[in-house]
Amino acid sequence: MTRIVLSKKSDGSMDDKKNKDAFLRRNDISLLVLSENVHGNKVKVVNSSHAGKTIKSVDGLITKEKDLFIGVPVADCIPVFLWTNKAVGIFHAGWKGLISGVLRSGALKMREIHDSEMNAYIGPGIGKCHFEVKEDVASKFPLLTEKNKGKMFVDLKKAAKEALIKEGLNKIKVNADCTYCMSDSYFSYRRDGKIKSMFAIIGNR
Repeated sequence: MTRIVLSKKSDGSMDDKKNKDAFLRRNDISLLVLSENVHGNKVKVVNSSHAGKTIKSVDGLITKEKDLFIGVPVADCIPVFLWTNKAVGIFHAGWKGLISGVLRSGALKMREIHDSEMNAYIGPGIGKCHFEVKEDVASKFPLLTEKNKGKMFVDLKKAAKEALIKEGLNKIKVNADCTYCMSDSYFSYRRDGKIKSMFAIIGNR
């Protein structure tokens, strides 16, 4: 059975070891691998030998091992979960990662280790309502940029969904929560100006 686990503001920042350990205990997670997140497109397949480690220079993790959970720290960027009946993947999809093709890399690598129908879940992250950008970023998303009162806003969740559709996925659910708007529930780097991260985690039992 696939489990998706998301920490929230009430769990405290996952940068704090006490908060992290308490959160993992509450969710009965003993084996966890994390990605470092460098806003790129590198994805790594991991196993139990990586448990307890943070994998450097990657923005996505995949595993086929049961009871091994994989996760990415997030604080506005979009966590994207992929899974089949044997493999799970988690990907950190900020605007740079989306442009560089992190979801394409993830979908291709998932098919390499288990070529089966994939499900996708696009988790909470900053919404179009608050992801204001300048021309340099807007130009990367010409069809997903909305202009409002002289400002430009990009819909990263829609960009993630379209990237998955291009890879042949059709079972895609999207969480509408905006981390910036929902200050009681989520940390937001853009809103708070501080790095306080949440965990997005997936695994098979």
